Formats: sequence, structure tokens, C-alpha cells
Amino acid sequence: MAINQTQMPWAKASPDGGVLSLVDHSIDVAAVSEALLALPLLSTRLSSLAGRTLTGIDRSRIGYMAGLHDSGKVNHGFQQRIRGERNAPGHIGPLWAVLQGGGELRDDTHKALGRRRWKTWFEDRESECAYWQALLVHHGTLPVNAITPHAGLWRATDRYAPLSALAGLSATIGAMFPDAFHSYQEKLPSEPRFMHALAGLIVLADWFGSNRAVFRFPVDGAPTCEARIAWARRRGVKLVRRRGLDLADVRFAAQSVPVEFGSLFPDLSSPRPAQEALLDAPLPVPGQIVVLEAETGSGKTEAALAHYFRLFQAGAVDSLYFALPTRTSAVQIHGRVSAIVKAWFGEKAPSVGLAVPGYLRVDEHVGRPLAETRNVLWPDEVDHDRVWAVENAKSYLAGAVMVGTVDQLLLGALQVKHAQFRSGLMLRALLVVDEVHSSDRYQSVILRNV
Repeated sequence: MAINQTQMPWAKASPDGGVLSLVDHSIDVAAVSEALLALPLLSTRLSSLAGRTLTGIDRSRIGYMAGLHDSGKVNHGFQQRIRGERNAPGHIGPLWAVLQGGGELRDDTHKALGRRRWKTWFEDRESECAYWQALLVHHGTLPVNAITPHAGLWRATDRYAPLSALAGLSATIGAMFPDAFHSYQEKLPSEPRFMHALAGLIVLADWFGSNRAVFRFPVDGAPTCEARIAWARRRGVKLVRRRGLDLADVRFAAQSVPVEFGSLFPDLSSPRPAQEALLDAPLPVPGQIVVLEAETGSGKTEAALAHYFRLFQAGAVDSLYFALPTRTSAVQIHGRVSAIVKAWFGEKAPSVGLAVPGYLRVDEHVGRPLAETRNVLWPDEVDHDRVWAVENAKSYLAGAVMVGTVDQLLLGALQVKHAQFRSGLMLRALLVVDEVHSSDRYQSVILRNV
């Protein structure tokens, strides 16, 4: 079943007249979610938070749910807004109000969503609600105050029936993930830490899936509806690789570098005690904290980077966030880290970004914000897929190798907008915190939450 073309709700519209349907955008985001969940290390970390191994059926079910993240856009208000009526309602609040409410409208919405097919995936209504929270928080937050459901936003007219459009969306995404509906007794995990991380991944999938250069509009010649599914899946896998989340080829290149001081730091004469201690120590188990205490100038930075290289080569981490106490120290260390990473990995080197607001720097490249837009102008030779993570402070922690201030990390453990997005991708990372002070309340309390 697919949405009738005469009732096709929009998800995106551009100034050049391009339009992307809700079905097509939902397919794109579901495809990226699937690509992210297929990453071995990320799947392993999510399994750890879930308390059990995620199966292929689990991933299909989560992919299906991710495809429903913008379900609220079928309402009349959003369709009026995207067509130019600025004061019309959005899409998060109206759907959240319906799902939180009761009565006939919620029942009709559940029916349109095909809930009878997936309600058994959850332990209880609370777990089901947690998944909808994770889906609908992709703009950073949910409505704080209760909203009264507005039945008129969902009522069918002669020209458009929102709930019929919603049923078509659910059916199309369901066809994309047939395995999700197989008989399977295990319930989807809903541990709070798992849901926090999953919410962050949904945001990333939405950001990636909204990239028009990759997921083109039909006016650009891209396929639509069911024909778009295989096309979007190929592009999702490719984009996740190009943006530094799938580093299998980089890890392969790293295998040729011996994990010994002379190979990692050929310009240094001999290892210092701190460096030798970390290189000789056994690899830590997942989640283990390693404390390195030594005086200033003792080579702790190189020791921490060597530790990252060992873990990366062993497949224990996919990324690095090097957190420093001040902007000045982060700027100073960034160039040093970039040079070392480039020497280790050569042409396959992951990008090293500077996670400091006000700067737009990746490796030796510097970007320039374009006035009155959200765009950044980079030198012509720069591949945008290598620099995307520094263009918005919210995405700093999703970069392959980032050197920044500790406050960007701590924001992922506070009740602030986009906290889930800031911290969800840290599951892939080795976190290095330079200068930890037990007397510092931020570090003794908030860093512990991280």
C-alpha cells in the first residue's frame, strides 16, 4: 500500500521549487538509521546499554520506528506551514499531544500507524512511550507543558486525509523492513541509557537523511516511493562511510603500523615513563577508565594518542574526543594531534576537527561562515564529508577525531537541548579528559554522568 499521489504530504520544500514527500524523506532517514545500526562497534555498545545482544530483527524494528520519526508532518497544520503559512502548527507537538492523550483520536491514529502489528514489540505502554519520545525528540526537545490534542489537524477533508496519509507512510516503511514483523518473542530494549543513545542516533540519521546533495529530490531525478528504498539504502551506507563513521578501511591501513614507540613517534628518541606505562599496559575492557598522572611536560598527550591508536587498531574504538580545559589549550593541541594522526594513517587518515565554537578548523583547513546563512565556505580542495562535524557545535562529538573543550562533552550529560545528540555517538569513542580535578564540581558530578 502506498500513499495516493493526490494526497502525498510534503516533508521538505526548497526555495528553488523542489519538494520532497514525507514518504521519501522517511525512507532516507530509515536507510541511514539502518546503516548506523549495522556498524559493528556501535551495535556492540548499544547491546551493552540494552543488557542483551541486539539481533537483526531488533535492528529492523528500530529502523522501522526511525522511519516514523516525522509522522506528525501529515497533520493539516504542518502541511499549511510548509506551503508558506508561517503561523501554522508544527509536527512534534501535535502528534505528541495525540499520543499522550486518549479517546477516539488516539485510537484512530494508532490504527493508521498500524499499531496492532507492532504493539507486541514492547514490554508495556511505558516502553512504547519511551520509543516515541526517542523518535520525537529529534529537534532537541519535547513540549514541556501538556498540549490539548487538536482534532481539526487530523480530520479528513475533500482534498486531503491526514490519517490516510499516515497509514500509507506506515505501510511503505513496513515494506522496507519486512523482517521487523516476523514472529519473535524478545521485546525491544528500553533501558534509559539505551534510549538516550538511540535518541541521539535518530537525530544523526535525520541530519544525514536531510542532506539534499546525497538524498536528492525527485525534481533532481531521484526515485520516489517504493523505488527509492534500495537507492536510499546504498546512499546511506556510502554516506556513513564517507563521513567517518565506518572506518573499516582506515583500520585496515592502520594494521601496517607496529604498536611500538619507535614506530608511532619516530621523531622522539625514547619513551618517557608515562608513555611506556600505557604502551606496556594490557588493553582495557570496554568502559574501563584509565588514569594517567604525571607532571607537565612528561609526554601525556602522546601517551593518550598512542592509547587511542592501540584501541583503534584492535577495533575497540572508532573515534576519539580529546577534551581540554580551555579554548586556548584545545587550539594549541589540535595541530599537534592532526600531524600525528596524519603520520600514522597517511592518505586514509581520518579528519581531525577543532571542537571549539567560533572556530571552523579541520586539519590545516579553515572555513568561513557565510553571512546570513548557515553555510560555511571551505577551500575548494576540501571534501565536505571530512569537515561536516565542525560546522555545528551540536555535532562535535560525532566527528572521527576531535580536539575540543570539556564543556562540549559535559553538555551531553545535562538536561539541555540536543543532549542526546551530543553524547549518543560518544559510544564509539575513546574519551580523553586532560586535567581532571576532584575539587571541580563539574567534573566530579557531571563528568561522572558522562
